Amino acid sequence: MSTDLPGKSFTEQIELSFSTFVTSQDPFVAVDYNFSLLYLNNAAEKLFRKKKGDLIGQSFENVFPKEWASQAFKSVRKNVSDRLLTDIKYNSPATGHWVQLIGRPFENYYTLTYRTFDYKEVLKSELRQQVRRK
Repeated sequence: MSTDLPGKSFTEQIELSFSTFVTSQDPFVAVDYNFSLLYLNNAAEKLFRKKKGDLIGQSFENVFPKEWASQAFKSVRKNVSDRLLTDIKYNSPATGHWVQLIGRPFENYYTLTYRTFDYKEVLKSELRQQVRRK
């Protein structure tokens, strides 16, 4: 996928390429392969409780050091560097919520989509399913 659209800033190119993510209810982040933040949609601003203008161009590690150092995010970092898909559920220190993080590699950047969920409800559902099986 080419991201070189004449006359458009990189942020505008991402918005055009991922218009469904940009307007999505799901928080969406784009990073380069050095983990510099390239784009956040409005839902990501709300989830992280930070303004995208303060984050774009910053290192993910510097902005979210606890997230960066977490064991779960280490596997995300490996997938990003290997340009592999990511699909992981964990308690995110950056958001304060349990999230499902779905990551997708592209030529010049990697996308991260966060979906929050109530982990207690997931455990209750799994327990109900196990009880039914017995």
